[in-house]
Amino acid sequence: MDAKSVFLTVTLIILANGAMLSAINRDFPVSLRPAAMNWMWATLLVAFGCAIFAASKIAPPAVTVTIANACLFAGLCLYYTAIRQFHNLKSILFPWVISILAMIPFTYFVIVMPNTLARIVIVSIVWIWLMAASIRILANRRYSDGSRSRVMLLSLYIAALSATAARALFYVGISPSAALDIADNTNWMNAVTPLFLAVLPIIGTTAFILMCTDQIRRRWERAASRDYLTGLPNRRTLNEVGADRFEATSACEVHHAVAVLDIDNFKLINDSHGHDVGDRVLKHVAFRLQASMENGDFVARSGGEEFVIIFGEANSQQAITATEGIRKKIEKDVFSIGNVEIKVTVSIGVAKQKNSSSSFDSILRKADMALYEAKSHGKNRVETASS
Repeated sequence: MDAKSVFLTVTLIILANGAMLSAINRDFPVSLRPAAMNWMWATLLVAFGCAIFAASKIAPPAVTVTIANACLFAGLCLYYTAIRQFHNLKSILFPWVISILAMIPFTYFVIVMPNTLARIVIVSIVWIWLMAASIRILANRRYSDGSRSRVMLLSLYIAALSATAARALFYVGISPSAALDIADNTNWMNAVTPLFLAVLPIIGTTAFILMCTDQIRRRWERAASRDYLTGLPNRRTLNEVGADRFEATSACEVHHAVAVLDIDNFKLINDSHGHDVGDRVLKHVAFRLQASMENGDFVARSGGEEFVIIFGEANSQQAITATEGIRKKIEKDVFSIGNVEIKVTVSIGVAKQKNSSSSFDSILRKADMALYEAKSHGKNRVETASS
């Protein structure tokens, strides 16, 4: 198969991929649609560029070569933009500026002083820079989610960058004539080039779609395990973590303490100031609890105005000291709504696992009984469950 036929075949496959992404774009969450849309347009631009290479004889080379490479530049810029949007990063103009500036000497070596090698070097430098920018984001541990689709897309980018560098070195080595057409059958690299151009639009599109579906799956998992208002683990997750931690104590000497915390007079806050204010109080207490956790501690919202803490490795006195510190911090916090200050206090019940046979549910019940005692004795206090 000659180079033009390969370009044409690749174009049709890329167009099919772009059409598929366009068809499923509406199925993505609103937050992912801009990234998916840009990836789709990037794929279509690469397809258009390949189509122009395949039909290079229908117009003067100065026109086809310039337009085709401009499409490929724009496609890589949009791929980079899509990756930034996927990671909730702001779009930047710098890649577009670089690509536009690169087209100036590129066009010069097409029209004024035809030089294929110079054009290949310019194109390769811009491609490598754009792909390296995408690799930098995909390889950043801050955004790593452990998904195989991310690793797949990262690997494709690394392979594409390496192939671009190897292609540039190949042409530098053979010193092509100024009139070389990369869509002819002069050498084997011309036939390989369209296959290389298809990596991101075809396999990369599959990897990108898988990345999107992985993110959707993680969002659903998070929604199922987290409280929507405070962002803390919910009752379901609390029961799972509690059971796992208490079962693990049968193989070691670590015993856990559990605290149940309840916001005092929360119904009165809701009735007097409205549910919006009540929600803000819940978020405030949740934030204070999260900020007070040590390594190994776990906090969840178990429902309503109630929170549960599982301490990592704390004896009874350490757990009491920690919860007393939390109570005092919440009491001292000034919670204002306009010109009105709301006094927010909490009552806490603490229970300690005495032996490895004690279940999480039994210790939780004891902590809940201690909380009842704290409420009965005036609120805004910490009570410990009796042995």
